[in-house]
Amino acid sequence: MFPWLIRLLKLCTFDKYFNRAIKGFIISQSHNYSSVDNQVKTIKSFGMPVILIDDLLHKGHRMKILIPYLEKNNVEVKEVMAGVMTGQAMDLMAEKHFAVESAYFLPTLTAWMNERDCYPFIGGDGIDNAHNYSGYDSNPTINFVLPYVNPAFIGDNNNKAVYLYSLTCLQNAAYIMRTLQEVYQEKFEKRLTLKRLGEVFTYPRIPDIDVGVKFDENLDPVRFIENDIERLVRLKWGSVGDKD
Repeated sequence: MFPWLIRLLKLCTFDKYFNRAIKGFIISQSHNYSSVDNQVKTIKSFGMPVILIDDLLHKGHRMKILIPYLEKNNVEVKEVMAGVMTGQAMDLMAEKHFAVESAYFLPTLTAWMNERDCYPFIGGDGIDNAHNYSGYDSNPTINFVLPYVNPAFIGDNNNKAVYLYSLTCLQNAAYIMRTLQEVYQEKFEKRLTLKRLGEVFTYPRIPDIDVGVKFDENLDPVRFIENDIERLVRLKWGSVGDKD
């Protein structure tokens, strides 16, 4: 047996939480997880070096949050491993004197979009829920597509590109949810309503629409997505030069 064992610490226990104006965010522990400090103390209790693992290492927001806790608790980082790493991330790791490896290196990546997080009820980024009265205050999320938020980072503010990107995401989400509903109906002989979404997803991601707005939990999730597609089509009128 090796004299020491490297423990693997995935950074999936951290989430991004935007403020309600979507003009800033913080990085903190995921819902139902212990505080960042307690997580690191647990790792420290093994008395062994760690390997930090993440899917994407680009701007390093989560690393910047984690590193001070690692240093505070004297946790030795053996290596950092990422699926995709950018030049900006490589510079950050060099500054911290961390050995780093990645499956793919993209030195000049401009923007990275996680497809899942663009799909309502399936993924998304966290949002401040201090004043959320929707009835789903445990895990409200925001999806960076219209009609929820204007993803200005797409297509250099090209309205048509933003519209098509958002429409594609919503259509994909509707297709996935419709398939899930059909399989659920066939298997359990009952409808997959919003109330039962937790039987399909470990943590259902409920879109944050507005303070005081509550979804009807007895309706199918795909119904809400179809409503948002309809709302998006309305927004297109007069905004991308197409009033057909």
